[in-house]
Amino acid sequence: LLFPFFSFFFFFFFVFVCRLSYGLTSDGHALLAFQRTMLNPDPKLQQWRISDETPCAWYGITCGGDGDARGRVVSVNLTGIFLHGSIARELGELGELRILLLSGANLSGGIPEEMARAAKLQVLDLSLNELEGGIPEPLGSGLSRLEELYLYSNNLGGAVPPSLAAAPALRFLWLHDNNLTGGLPDHFPPECALESVRLGGNGGLEGRIPPSLANCRSLTLLGAAATGLSGSI
Repeated sequence: LLFPFFSFFFFFFFVFVCRLSYGLTSDGHALLAFQRTMLNPDPKLQQWRISDETPCAWYGITCGGDGDARGRVVSVNLTGIFLHGSIARELGELGELRILLLSGANLSGGIPEEMARAAKLQVLDLSLNELEGGIPEPLGSGLSRLEELYLYSNNLGGAVPPSLAAAPALRFLWLHDNNLTGGLPDHFPPECALESVRLGGNGGLEGRIPPSLANCRSLTLLGAAATGLSGSI
């Protein structure tokens, strides 16, 4: 009778040890680093727990189902959820992330350059927050797959990085209602993919619209109201 008992005991002990050995995935730890920046976040995020093996069932998180993305975080959507935190640099460690939506999440602080490590990112929406500082140059140079960048209605300052003009896949660039200054990047390359650019409400933007913007042949919207920009395309 003792042998079956000990076999049963050791089986569950083995399962317990294996669970501790593997633990939460690296993607999960990156998200928990983000959670630790938050002060009194929305209760929905209380289900983000280190005791889980994977973050795939967490609120706002979507994981991939096949290929390299299988079991990896591909989308984070916390739009309109009051997080009362900042953007953790560890989010750049989400190597399969395609979509990051943090609009209207009551975020403050700066945009970490490490976000450019999430090289497969296609959509980045940090609009309607209280972010400050400059727009990191690596967002353009490091995110070659980025198609949509929404940073409007924050407190961002400094110049528009030239790397955003050269970003090969970027179609939507919405930077309106910030505190950006200086002129636009001088060079928009012939392969420019931009379709919609919104810069209005940045009173410190000035100078002439560069002629090379005409290289963006798919451009259908250029918003520059309440700026000092002038000229024509």
